[in-house]
Amino acid sequence: MIESWRTPGFDNLEFVRSHQVTHGLPTHTHDTYSIGIALHGVQRLVFAEQTLLAGPGTVLLSSPGQVVAHAPLPGSGWAHKMLHVSPDFLRHLQRQGYIPRRQPLTFGSPLRSDAAWVARYDALHQQQTPPSEQALGALLGALFAPAVVGGGAPDPRFQGAVADVQAYLQGHQQQKLALDGLASRFALDKYQLVRQFRQHVGMTPNGYLTMLRVEQAKRLLAQGCSLVETALEAGFYDQSHFSRYFLRYTGFTPGDFQRAQYFTRPGAAPVGTFVHH
Repeated sequence: MIESWRTPGFDNLEFVRSHQVTHGLPTHTHDTYSIGIALHGVQRLVFAEQTLLAGPGTVLLSSPGQVVAHAPLPGSGWAHKMLHVSPDFLRHLQRQGYIPRRQPLTFGSPLRSDAAWVARYDALHQQQTPPSEQALGALLGALFAPAVVGGGAPDPRFQGAVADVQAYLQGHQQQKLALDGLASRFALDKYQLVRQFRQHVGMTPNGYLTMLRVEQAKRLLAQGCSLVETALEAGFYDQSHFSRYFLRYTGFTPGDFQRAQYFTRPGAAPVGTFVHH
């Protein structure tokens, strides 16, 4: 079961809470900072070609555009709490002095261990009213430390070409992807394109395009667009294709996700039967 609610009027912060989740999420990324804690079970995360394990009490971190995939270990029902924060709001907190001004707004690792911070976060996640800027700023500011980057660097000769491919896909997400045509457009061998794109971005061009479509669908659903309109506008070819990938990448059906956007906080009811408070 996954629940989601927002705090209208306060940066539209999105809270997520899960219980006994047994399915994983494929390689994906977010356009927000995703900050949370693991509550139960053991989750396997694939991040920057590393495989990491997150048990109860682990801090879970993801910067915008950071690629990660995760799944519970067999027989391990997964539970977590998450908060999605916009880059604009993090920059605002930095201007207000909660985060050092010269500190890059990125996390060095997707996992941390900090029992005191976990207790503070859990208390904030449980409160019935939106947190104050001071409380949120102090909590999030404590997370930012100089990033530590490991592993080999991608081939810099292809950085510009990969960035151009990303920009092209962002502007053509409604079009069907043909790798041969895409490679020809950017004067790359098809296999070279896939290999370098994966090395720089962390996923294939097809995976990146699907992620763009899902993120666009989330925005459209939150605005109240119909499921049919959302599927077509986001670039999905039919309703079943849309529903299948949306569930795979978010853990929600499109309908359940949309219903969740209209409530500031759900009760104990399962997803799809939220109660208005």
